[in-house]
Amino acid sequence: MATGGVDVRKAWQLLRYTFLGSLLLLYQNIQAADTTDSDGSVRLVDRQGRVWEAAAPGLLLTDGPRRTRFTTRNGLSNDTVTALAQDDAGQIWVGTREGLLRYDGAAFREMTYTQGLPSKRIHHLYQAPQGPLWVATAEGVLRYTNRRFGAVAALQGRDVRFVGEAARQWVFITSQGIVRLPKEQPVSWAWLGWLSGGLVAAGAGAWGVRNMRRGQRVQTQLAQVEQRALLAQMNPHFIFNSLQSIQKYILHNQAEAAQHYLTRFGALMRLILEQSRQPLLTVRDEVRMLRGYLELEALRFEGQFTYDVVVEDETLLAEEIPAMLLHPFVENAVWHGLSHHTGQGHIEVRFARDGAYLTAVVQDNGIGRRRAAGQRGTHAGYPSRGSAIVEERVALLNRQARRPLTIQILDLTSADTPPEGTRVVVRIPALHS
Repeated sequence: MATGGVDVRKAWQLLRYTFLGSLLLLYQNIQAADTTDSDGSVRLVDRQGRVWEAAAPGLLLTDGPRRTRFTTRNGLSNDTVTALAQDDAGQIWVGTREGLLRYDGAAFREMTYTQGLPSKRIHHLYQAPQGPLWVATAEGVLRYTNRRFGAVAALQGRDVRFVGEAARQWVFITSQGIVRLPKEQPVSWAWLGWLSGGLVAAGAGAWGVRNMRRGQRVQTQLAQVEQRALLAQMNPHFIFNSLQSIQKYILHNQAEAAQHYLTRFGALMRLILEQSRQPLLTVRDEVRMLRGYLELEALRFEGQFTYDVVVEDETLLAEEIPAMLLHPFVENAVWHGLSHHTGQGHIEVRFARDGAYLTAVVQDNGIGRRRAAGQRGTHAGYPSRGSAIVEERVALLNRQARRPLTIQILDLTSADTPPEGTRVVVRIPALHS
């Protein structure tokens, strides 16, 4: 269908292919490596104080006032750098989309399939503080010890995105889920038994306290790793639902309207891509993201509902909250609460301070959970997959918090009337700020 000289179907097809490529790139990089900065860049400061960072194109080395750029013209296998690490011997390892390289101080040496590399698509490099260098690839994971690579049979052929560790386990995040493998147990030293009873008792007490604290840190690290995996599931859920919201509008409306919608959609996608690798984001960014999403949905519904996003205290704008926490409830309000609502709909999102908590309330005047569950359609029924992921994330967050993050879902009704909407109250303790 061409409107005003623009073939909207071709525009939609181009958007779809462009979007799918961007989503794949997002998924490939969603698990932030140890060398990934808060702004999403791949960066390493080595033991000599030199700074290595991914650049466009290639790799940039800053050694004091001297700056050197490496590309495919002078040693790299590919100009897109995906991971960086320094091993115990001080050598710099560089992962790219098309190879793994080691820098010996003078030149790069590329690792080959004959050395055991299962794939040249490198996702992550992890040098354990007291252990091997791990190489995560699209076809498995390798461990590098004693100048040799060794494959991990349990992960052969798997798309490994991230490597971490707990006290007695190696933790691998793959595209199919989390895999844990046991570590080798250290040898106990017999000479400890030669110490006097008093020293043994004192040493055992100190050792126990130290290991208890270490265990607490390990549990926190493991929970953060699992949280990253859940974020990887949530981001495609969010984006695909947003894309589905505008598909029909692009195919059946005027070119000018489609262009306006595409502009808003592009701005929202940019926000999501910028924030997708952050476990926390400010209330200001959350408000921008929710307003962008609600604007798109309000346009698609052609004025059938209005919305407000209110921050009662401007000082809250700088507070940080877990990323992607509120969107599934806003999405539920649109898809489940208002999509089958016959009157004028309204959604309000309100942020307020409540003592040591930040409270976020998502409220709609839709048909309520019970009636929504009985509706047919692609998005009918409570809860959505996004809500289920939120519950999993909250459970992980609460493993790290002294005060729990709580979610309460209420049906707005009276004794004589059917449900007239839903209110979701999310209380976020200051620990998550």
